[in-house]
Amino acid sequence: MISSKDVSVVVQGPVDFSTIETVLQSIRNCLPEAEIILSTWEGVDYSSIPKNLYDILVTSEDPGGFALYRKKTTLHNIDRQIRSTFEGIKKASRQCTLKTRTDIVLTHNRFLTYFERYPQYEDEYKVVRSRMLVNASGSPDPIWSYPLHPGDFFLFGYTSDLYRYFSAGLYPESYKDYEHNLDSSLAKCCKQIDGELLRNRYPAEMYMFMQFIKPQFPDIEKIALYSFSASSISLSYHLLVNNFVMLSEQQSGIKSLKYPNFERKHYLRVFTNLKWQKFYQRFCDANYTIEPQEVKREMSLFNWILPMIANSEFNLKLYYLLGLIKYLFMLQHKCNKVFRGILKNIPNYSFEAHEFSFIASFTHYILGLMLQDKQLMREIKPFLNLTPR
Repeated sequence: MISSKDVSVVVQGPVDFSTIETVLQSIRNCLPEAEIILSTWEGVDYSSIPKNLYDILVTSEDPGGFALYRKKTTLHNIDRQIRSTFEGIKKASRQCTLKTRTDIVLTHNRFLTYFERYPQYEDEYKVVRSRMLVNASGSPDPIWSYPLHPGDFFLFGYTSDLYRYFSAGLYPESYKDYEHNLDSSLAKCCKQIDGELLRNRYPAEMYMFMQFIKPQFPDIEKIALYSFSASSISLSYHLLVNNFVMLSEQQSGIKSLKYPNFERKHYLRVFTNLKWQKFYQRFCDANYTIEPQEVKREMSLFNWILPMIANSEFNLKLYYLLGLIKYLFMLQHKCNKVFRGILKNIPNYSFEAHEFSFIASFTHYILGLMLQDKQLMREIKPFLNLTPR
């Protein structure tokens, strides 16, 4: 197994002096022999940070952000991530590198046990020397959300792989004010939920991963952000499973200070480690035995409700209300199965292409996607059965 002496840690991003010592100390505690590289911006005095908490300080010129939406003020910080991470990795001297952020605390080093733990690959989809570890909570399921979108809070792998991954170059100007090809119903749905569509061609995670695999898959940018086919959904699964291992926050040991509820908030539309294992078994190793620990973890996400259930009249009503909601969801699931069976017997309703929203509800998915493309449903039916719970 890889030990901490084999690891360089690149801690990238702006420094919050109220928390940076806690962040760096957590890495020292969990990876005592690691090389710690703090990669941040020029023009700030960092002398107050104890020198024993890091080994190398890298400062770069801040490339700035740009508009993520047309009307909202949110910034796209991809250039900042690429520059600070890449400049840090260039200083890394160990065979493996962990990329993390200045607002993430490390709680243990057990993520090292998952590296090179899964030796089987589909060679045609393998781009890395060995699968990189990534946070599952930032990795959307291609059926429900963006394709080709691994997380970027936490990334661990061979230094050579991370060097190539973050050598994508700054975001192209032609991608910054991009007109997405959308039908009116999809645009309306996206605006209702998200407020507005992305102004840029790809989010940061998709852009970096696409540039990483582009030498082996030169046509990869034909996959659009809001519109893709059965073949692109399938390709997304194969590429994500063969180049990453999706870990929960419990497995990776990361704790975000900026987004403390990130995993719980995004749970329903992203990968889980359990689902990643099922794909690994399906694609790469039919003899692999799925590890059940993650099932317990997924159920524990709802343990916060248990203390609320007591003998008082109010909490008993809450208990029965939660039970009713549970059975309503079970009924919806059964209705969906029946509906899928009905669709199979309806002739001549398929379309050549489809578009659906990355934030679409399951009902919207059934009505908007399944009615449109019968061939698509045949191709991705195996994936629908790999539910995360």
